[in-house]
Amino acid sequence: MVLNKILCAVDLTEQATNAAEYAKMLAKGSNAQIEVVSVAPHPTYYVGLRTFHDSNEEVEKKIKDTYAPLLKEFAAKQFPGMQVKTTLLYGDPGTELVNYCQK
Repeated sequence: MVLNKILCAVDLTEQATNAAEYAKMLAKGSNAQIEVVSVAPHPTYYVGLRTFHDSNEEVEKKIKDTYAPLLKEFAAKQFPGMQVKTTLLYGDPGTELVNYCQK
């Protein structure tokens, strides 16, 4: 089987390092491009109710501005010396990852 692209979905937890290790192993055996994808969930994902004074767009921007550097840092640490693309999505993690993969 020839792999051209490996999508490594992570949530930036310690367990995500296992997914990164597996993606690295696959890439080294196939020279496939690795794309590290993460989903920054909207706060309502956790609390269930919108309790913020900011608009949805402002909340999304603040979360992305905080989360994006963490994703890049994770990718640099887990894939040293490798060219890795990072993609940050926003919303419900399951839904957003499925939609992204279907594109």
